[in-house]
Amino acid sequence: MTTEPAQRASPDWLDLRWAADAEARDRGATDLLERLVAHLRGPDRDQGPVRVVDVGAGTGANRRYLSPRLPVEQEWVCVDHDRELLDHPRHDGARRIHCGLTDLPAEVAGLGAPVGPAAVVVANAVLDVLTTADLAALADCVVATGGIALLSLSVTGQVRWEPPDPVDDVLARAFDDHQRRDGRPGPDGRHRELLARWLEERVEDAAGQEPASAEVLREWQARRAAQMESGALRVLVDHVDLLVLGRDWADGAQRGA
Repeated sequence: MTTEPAQRASPDWLDLRWAADAEARDRGATDLLERLVAHLRGPDRDQGPVRVVDVGAGTGANRRYLSPRLPVEQEWVCVDHDRELLDHPRHDGARRIHCGLTDLPAEVAGLGAPVGPAAVVVANAVLDVLTTADLAALADCVVATGGIALLSLSVTGQVRWEPPDPVDDVLARAFDDHQRRDGRPGPDGRHRELLARWLEERVEDAAGQEPASAEVLREWQARRAAQMESGALRVLVDHVDLLVLGRDWADGAQRGA
């Protein structure tokens, strides 16, 4: 599946969210990264580069974040269904694969065994927009590459607003329905420009999903924008990170407990 996507993440949006995403990962998932590094540098592992397969690579934010935090030699493979995003300069020096997730297991198998001792599949802010079939293909890819993965910043659907507004629930319901469209499982205020863009796009998706609520949602957006400008608005978007280390590591950790 190598056709261009009908809906795409714009490069400016991906760059806009970089600082907030990096801050969230530093604050919430440092321990997972430390466990991954310990696994990759274990005494039973040979020396050599680790192949890092970045699924939904976008403009390279995941590589930009992880590369300096993985103290091992790295061989990056950047995967996206958007050819324009794959042409971004941040992917220089990496292999680039233009395909959809259903084709990913075969594409990765075609790379052959990694030069080094291990491969790790990584994805950032991707799981919550995938279909069930896409998730199954991603799981197959993780298994095929050795069972190591770091899947970051998957939203849970929980958003907390201060102050609350009666229309918050209308937006949440319509946006969550949008995230679950076509078989998908679905689901801080210091970054003002990011928050404004996030509000705009969230309302646009929710209004498209539930046209009867479009007017009240846009009125809600105006109220929230005024609160943001005055410094009164705070938003916390909950997310979850997942580290997969394979059966051998799990058994070893259990024996050492």
